[in-house]
Amino acid sequence: LNTSKTQLEKNILELETRLSESNAIGELGLDFTPKNGERRFEGLQTEIFIHQLRLAKKFSKPLVLHINHAHPE
Repeated sequence: LNTSKTQLEKNILELETRLSESNAIGELGLDFTPKNGERRFEGLQTEIFIHQLRLAKKFSKPLVLHINHAHPE
């Protein structure tokens, strides 16, 4: 998992450029499945998910969600 801020920003920009051609955004969401007894990358996943939700709203695109061990959030 490449978690550098620069790479994340590039990925979000790439997604934004492709949205005009898309019918929907997916599969996206949160997967907090514990690994070795701990939930990993919660903050990072949440931050990316929020960016994706904002893009979906901006471009009026429906979402296909994947949620695992994160329903309360």
